[in-house]
Amino acid sequence: MKKIIASAMLLAAPLASQAGDWEYSVTPYLWLPTISMDSPNFNGTGGGLDVGPTNYLQALDFGLMLDADARNGEWVILGDLIYLDFGIKSDDITPGPIFNRTSKIDLSASILNLAGGKTLVKSDDYYMDTVIGWRRTHLDLDTKVNGNILPSFSPSLTFNDFIVGVNGEYDFPDSKWSVPYYADIGTGDSDLTWQAVIGVDYAFDSWKLHMNYRHLDYDFGDVGIIQDLQTTFSGPTIGAKFEF
Repeated sequence: MKKIIASAMLLAAPLASQAGDWEYSVTPYLWLPTISMDSPNFNGTGGGLDVGPTNYLQALDFGLMLDADARNGEWVILGDLIYLDFGIKSDDITPGPIFNRTSKIDLSASILNLAGGKTLVKSDDYYMDTVIGWRRTHLDLDTKVNGNILPSFSPSLTFNDFIVGVNGEYDFPDSKWSVPYYADIGTGDSDLTWQAVIGVDYAFDSWKLHMNYRHLDYDFGDVGIIQDLQTTFSGPTIGAKFEF
């Protein structure tokens, strides 16, 4: 955590000294990932949790997704907030002795990404930033297991990870289409986390239609009685990007 704070202070100094105008964008969006959780504890006893997009109308109780950035010359600040709340019934879950009789799993996840960096490459049609930052992930999992070899359990987990990555966009010449991308990798409280995003934007008069595919991967390591917990969020997003 001290390294993260020190990095943020080093980044803030040149940002504060910039004299140019700031440019901002805000993108509310909807992400429909497939959520998978697995562990060696589940092998041979039933498999893990696997909730796909076809289950969302039944499983998703609430979601909030918001992406934003601020630019001043060659400096950039990025922020992204995700909150998902699922009420997952037994028929949404991969069959197996552990979960096949589970009456319900309540899963809520909040993921906050904050990063800042500098533009490495810039032309009329293309730019690429390098960024460093912090990802905070909080998971609340409440399971009610009936008649299984594992008891009901309700872990509340928080992970803080240092991340490095790249962020950029290619604008097709004389076109309203562009291709944004983002990727990062990091570690800290989790053994490893990485993320990759690729998309396409279409510009209207005052906003952009923002569509992409996003994959977020975690190797949390050992979490209590659960060994080597692996979790992924992977799926499409759609949103509206406002620039000012």
